[in-house]
Amino acid sequence: MSSDNFYFVGKHPEGGFGVTMGFASDNDEIVISRDDPKFDSFREAKEFAHAQYSEYGVILSEEIDD
Repeated sequence: MSSDNFYFVGKHPEGGFGVTMGFASDNDEIVISRDDPKFDSFREAKEFAHAQYSEYGVILSEEIDD
């Protein structure tokens, strides 16, 4: 069985950057919630996301300049 998961890095609703898990089979919009991990820097958020297991890797929000 495939997990089809990925991690999404974007702006956190309480400021800074957040990471949430999504699934390729889910057609809903990806939204970072207040309960998702929050980071002060984009780099910290990316490093956290890349350290998690995911079948489809990490997706970076288009609203963030790398």
